[in-house]
Order: sequence, then C-alpha cells, then structure tokens
Amino acid sequence: MTASSPSSESGRGGRDSASAADGVDLVHTLLGLNSLEFDSTKRPPELEGLRLSLRTKVPWDILLIHDALVAAEKRSIAPRFANACTECSGEVVVARDAKRIAGMFVQCPHCGTLLYG
Repeated sequence: MTASSPSSESGRGGRDSASAADGVDLVHTLLGLNSLEFDSTKRPPELEGLRLSLRTKVPWDILLIHDALVAAEKRSIAPRFANACTECSGEVVVARDAKRIAGMFVQCPHCGTLLYG
C-alpha cells in the first residue's frame, strides 16, 4: 500500500497507525453525536449544522445502529470495561476472533450499544 492509496473501510486486515487514528476519530465523532442528541434540551441551528456534519463522518452501517439506539433513547457508544458494558452493566466477553463492526466495535448483547476498548 502506498501513502496515497486509500485504506480499507471494511475493517479487515492489519491495523496501522492511520486506521487506529481513524478509529479514534470515529469514537470521538460518535461521542459528539451522542452528546448533541442527549445532552441538549434544545438544538439551536448552529448545533444542528454540527450534528449533520458529524453524521457525514460516520459509516452508514454504524449510523443505522446509532439511529436505532437513539430512537430507543439509548446512547450508541460506550467503553467496554472489565468485560462489562458501561451503558447497561451487562457482561460482555469478547473472543479474540470475534467479529468487530468497523474493525473495532462489538455490540452489547444486552442493550445493543456499540462497545470499544
């Protein structure tokens, strides 16, 4: 792969520094979207523009999961800590070869939240 070739969006293959940075950006983008969706009682026009801008940075398959969880009034992303979902406290044991969404997330089997870490 050359410096100008695009990285794989499927999440397959090795994780290089560029894909790790993309993953961090995706986590921050989803955290920002959750903040705008849940932490604001009113959405001023300037925040709506930011929300739409953040949505364009999220892959469509993750955006579908995000929208479904937000519609159910749940946050779409949370860290996994000590084999537990920090959103619902359900146990989440992940095998090394488990399928990961976008190469980095697992979905909580209890609440559906996308878990990272």
